[in-house]
Amino acid sequence: MAPAGAVGDIWVDTSVTPNETKTWSGTAWVVSSTVGAKAGANLVDSSGASLSDSAIKNTAISIASNGTLSGAGGGQVTIGGLGYTGDLNATSGGGLIPNSSSFSSGWTIGSNVVLTTGGPGDPAPKYLRSTSVAGTANSAIIDIPASATKLWFYYQARSNLGTTASGFITGNIYYYRADGTYLSAVTVNTNYPNTTTWNGTYFIQEFTIPTGAAKFQMYVSLQPTSGNWVDVALPNIFTIEPGATVGAPSGTLVAGVSASTVATAATNFNNSNDRNATAITAPTVPTDGTAVDHTLQSNGTADISFEWAWSGNEGDIDGFLVFVTQNSSSSSYTFGTTPANETVYTVPASKRALILYGVAPEKYYSFAVQAYRSVDKDINAAGVIKSTLVKATGTGENPYQPSTSVAFAGNVTGTVNNIAATNVNVWTAITGAGKPADNATNGATIGTNLTGTFTEAEFINRFNTNIISGTYLKDATIGTAKIANAAITTAKIQDLSVDTIKIAGNAVTIPLVYTGSTLYITSKTAYTTVLEMPTSITVGDANGGGAILVYYAEFDGRLLQDSAQIVRLQIDTGSGYSVVATQFVGAPTNNGQTYACIPVTLSYSSSNISTFRAKVEVKLWNPGVDGTWYSVYDGRASYHNNPKLVVMGAKR
Repeated sequence: MAPAGAVGDIWVDTSVTPNETKTWSGTAWVVSSTVGAKAGANLVDSSGASLSDSAIKNTAISIASNGTLSGAGGGQVTIGGLGYTGDLNATSGGGLIPNSSSFSSGWTIGSNVVLTTGGPGDPAPKYLRSTSVAGTANSAIIDIPASATKLWFYYQARSNLGTTASGFITGNIYYYRADGTYLSAVTVNTNYPNTTTWNGTYFIQEFTIPTGAAKFQMYVSLQPTSGNWVDVALPNIFTIEPGATVGAPSGTLVAGVSASTVATAATNFNNSNDRNATAITAPTVPTDGTAVDHTLQSNGTADISFEWAWSGNEGDIDGFLVFVTQNSSSSSYTFGTTPANETVYTVPASKRALILYGVAPEKYYSFAVQAYRSVDKDINAAGVIKSTLVKATGTGENPYQPSTSVAFAGNVTGTVNNIAATNVNVWTAITGAGKPADNATNGATIGTNLTGTFTEAEFINRFNTNIISGTYLKDATIGTAKIANAAITTAKIQDLSVDTIKIAGNAVTIPLVYTGSTLYITSKTAYTTVLEMPTSITVGDANGGGAILVYYAEFDGRLLQDSAQIVRLQIDTGSGYSVVATQFVGAPTNNGQTYACIPVTLSYSSSNISTFRAKVEVKLWNPGVDGTWYSVYDGRASYHNNPKLVVMGAKR
């Protein structure tokens, strides 16, 4: 109960939660605040009339689209005033092509494509459908934002093709210069939609905008097979990957990492070699024999260097792969033939040489090099892009052998055949089979290692009963010698008595006789070979030799009158035949008929000759006394009977 005089005063009732503001009416407490007050019960207007729910709604307050506040004192709501400091377009919005959801304008739709109205579950109010036959649709020519470096080709699709890949969707981006002239085009990878529902199925492909491009135009090609259909919705081109988040508010975290850090990492990732799909320039290897060199070490090994050149940008590669193979054969090796025998070394991009240390110098080495770049698997399935492998092919480098032998120039430590290396030249340290006895005569000098007095009788007693093998006598006077088998290169013998002597052929003057057959000679122009030694004979030595040749035959002109012959002897001493003797045989006449049979004799002797071969030739001769052939007698044939060549050759 309130104290006297409290009527109309405001009191706080702390006995309830939340506390209520009340006044004392004189007989009871009346709630007088809006805290906990109810319309129609505790809320009254200035006249004390109860206020209903609709009466207390403030319909006079409104906020315009630009944030302006009306009916409550004025002012304007701003994003900054709300404390937001980021980009309002935090998630990428629409693409560069307008109306891709309705195709209401800016699109050209081909005759084989049907613009179809979408329904529940479709991603857009309108979409494109092609049934059984191929059809295309293309956008207008659109400006490329100046800040853009890449374009993303995007659409959603569905079909009834299943997994047979019997139809597909493809497309193109056509680039134009600022003046509208055509620049170039890229083709979109073929896509095979294999579901009949949109179900989130979409296609995205990234392209780098070519230098000079200021505008683009999008083409979509729907290519179903007969009896099938393909649908495409929302085709568009984006300057960032669709669905990507850009301009995130300051302080935004992505999986606990600040958005700015993630953005920087993404930029670095996309700009790194891992995303570079361009081909790599191949290294060059000199072919003048300067690509490979070596240095021999004192321990018997070799250090081999291999050098190359490369004209590309080192920032575009991760390094070089150097292939090396070692073989025992000097044959050229083709890399890839036996990969298990090939060693691959990785060299940084800044280097242009590789050195092999401590290798066997007598082996053959082949070298090749290629530049490489490690990339993501979506760039190259192997995870790496390589240049062409270039091999060293210079003279002496295909393959390369540092040395034909191993030369050790250092000092040996440890042991040699279980003998301490420091003792191999110490006589007392040498043991085992093969060690000569102390003071042995092997290499001994008389008076130093051979001591004492040796008489003639002692030598006779020691050596007369033994065979001395392989003895070299520089200058000896021998009274009597008994030699079982002697090989003497040069001997001067004053008085020689021989029981049996064997002398090589043509070592002394022994005649050789060559015979031929009787020939009927009919040619007056060409010589006919009567006989020829089958091979050359050797008659000389370092001091030369001598030879005597005698030829016998018979000219027979008894069958035809007035005939004659020319007979010549030729010798070949190694540089071809030359005539050494000639004989004219016959009966010269200028009247009557003459028949003749005349002996033929030719001879020749020579000194300072080593080898020779001989032959005899014959042809008809003019028998006229005035040296003129008479037509009456031209071609008078005759016989050359019983030819015989006697050869005698002797060494000096």
